[in-house]
Amino acid sequence: MIHLKTGEDVAAMRAAGRINRSVHRTLGAMLAPGVRTRALAEAASEVIRGAGGAPAFRAATGFPADVCISVNEEVGHGIPGDRVLRDGDVVKLDVGVSVDGMHTDAATTWVVGDAPTAIRRFVAATEAALCAGLCAVRPGRHLSDVSAAIAATVRAQGFHIVRHAYGHGIGRDLHEDPQIPNFGPPGLGPRIRPGMALAIEPLTVFGAPQTAVAPDGWTRVTRDGQPGAHVEHTVWVGPDGLEVLTGAEPAELWARLAGEQGQWRPACPADDDAIVRLAKQEMDSVLLAAWGRPARPDELLRVAEATTWVLSEPTGALGGFCTYRLSSHCLHLHTLVLDRRWHGTGTAQRVLETLRELALGAGRDEMELCVQTTNARAQRFYEKLGFREIGRPTVNTRQLRLGLQPGVVHYA
Repeated sequence: MIHLKTGEDVAAMRAAGRINRSVHRTLGAMLAPGVRTRALAEAASEVIRGAGGAPAFRAATGFPADVCISVNEEVGHGIPGDRVLRDGDVVKLDVGVSVDGMHTDAATTWVVGDAPTAIRRFVAATEAALCAGLCAVRPGRHLSDVSAAIAATVRAQGFHIVRHAYGHGIGRDLHEDPQIPNFGPPGLGPRIRPGMALAIEPLTVFGAPQTAVAPDGWTRVTRDGQPGAHVEHTVWVGPDGLEVLTGAEPAELWARLAGEQGQWRPACPADDDAIVRLAKQEMDSVLLAAWGRPARPDELLRVAEATTWVLSEPTGALGGFCTYRLSSHCLHLHTLVLDRRWHGTGTAQRVLETLRELALGAGRDEMELCVQTTNARAQRFYEKLGFREIGRPTVNTRQLRLGLQPGVVHYA
C-alpha cells in the first residue's frame, strides 16, 4: 500500500532531511587518506543525535551501525570499522535519519584525493542518473518512467546498474511501498501522485554487473573488485512540484558563490532602492533601445512568486542581483544584473549553474528567460550556455529556453 504524506508528515521529513544533509557535509569534509571509516560513523552519530534526530538504519533494519560506509568494491551496506581510507578510494555514504517517527534516506559518493578520470566520470554518470530520475518524477507519470530514465543515463555512459538494489517509498517506515527498480521499460507500474514520498537511489558498478554479499552478511561487493557508486535523495511530490527533502536548500546553493569580493544573500526591503539604481545603471540604455522605455521599479521588485538574491560587496554596496521563479514546468530567470566591476569574472555563469541546480532539485527540467535583442553581448552569453530561441513575445525581445540535461547534484 502506498501511503500519501500529510503536511505534518512532510514537516518532520524536512527536519530529517536537513539533518541528513548536515551529516553528508560533515563526513564529506572529513574524507582524507588515513581516516578510518569508524571515525566517520562516530561523527555521523554525533551530528544526528546532536540535531535532535535518530539514526534510522539500526532501528529499522537491524544494521549493525548508524550509517553505511562502503569503499571501492563495496557497493552498499558497508559496515564502518577499521578500514583506512587511501588516496583514490571511492567512498559511498548512506545515511538514514528519523525525526518524530518520519524518515529520510540519502546517499552520496565521493572520491578521496586523486583518481583516474575514468573513475570520476563513472561517479558523475551515477549522479547524472539520479538527476534523470528526479526529472522523471512528475504527477501522472508511471514509476517505471523513473526507472527507465536512470537506466538509460547509466547505459549511455557505458556503466551498469546493480539490479539487486531498488528505490522505495519512505515515510513512517524507512522502506515503504512502492519499490522503484533502477531499470526497465517506461510506462508501467503505479502512477505518481501528489503526496508520495520516494527515495530515488541508483547503484552502479564500474565493471561487470555481478555482485555478491560479503561474509559479514550485509556488505554487497562487486565480484570483479571494480568500484561501485551509490547516490540517493528523498523527495516529496507536492502540489506545486517536486521537493528534494535531502537536497541542498537555496541558501546553501547560493552560499557557494561567496568569494573574497562579496557574498550572495536573500534580498530584503532595504535593498529595493539599490536594486532599482543598479538596474537603471546597467539596463536603461538596453531597454530604451528594445522597448522604447526603461524598466519600472515594480517590474524589478514585485515579480509574482519570485525570489531575489543580491550580491553584497564588502563595502556594503550592491554588486548585483538575480530574480527567478519556479513555474509548473521550468525555472524562469526574470533578471540577472551585475555591476560593471563584476563583468568578466565568471560570476554570471556561476549564477546560471546555481539556478540550474535549483531547477533540477525542484524537479524542473528546463530553464527559460527573455532577453532584449539589442543586447548582443547577453545574447552571445546565453547562446554559448546552450539557450535556444523559442519565441519573440515582443518585437525586440527573444524568449530563450535551455533543456536541462541531467547533471551532477552536489551537496553544499
